Amino acid sequence: MTDDKPLILVVDDEKMTSRTITMALEALGYQTVIAETGKAGLATALEQHPRLIVLDYHMKDMDGIAVLQALRKDEWGKSVPVVMASNIYDVDIINSIMELGVQDYVLKSDINLDDIVKLVGKYVPAPLQAQPGQ
Repeated sequence: MTDDKPLILVVDDEKMTSRTITMALEALGYQTVIAETGKAGLATALEQHPRLIVLDYHMKDMDGIAVLQALRKDEWGKSVPVVMASNIYDVDIINSIMELGVQDYVLKSDINLDDIVKLVGKYVPAPLQAQPGQ
């Protein structure tokens, strides 16, 4: 990974969702990696130290809260920005997620691809937007 291409990790068991997000992010100059399970996402995060994680809440093997709890126990993982994306609107779940220090929680059904890309850019500026003329 180079400084001019920040690494973004997308953890989502919906292949179409993760591929669509990564294609949009790569078009702006980000480097991306996809993990299709919570366990794989946690392992990838701890190994590759992405600049930001887009994390799905509902996954079969390990939900987003379990991934966040494990991340926050790690020295590096305590401060990595996380944007949680889900189709679940449950106040108790959202409160639990917010207590774990996510930057944003978005409902997939209420947000479009451009909104997710803008959220990523809010915390990690897009390389191609950060350098005028490119």
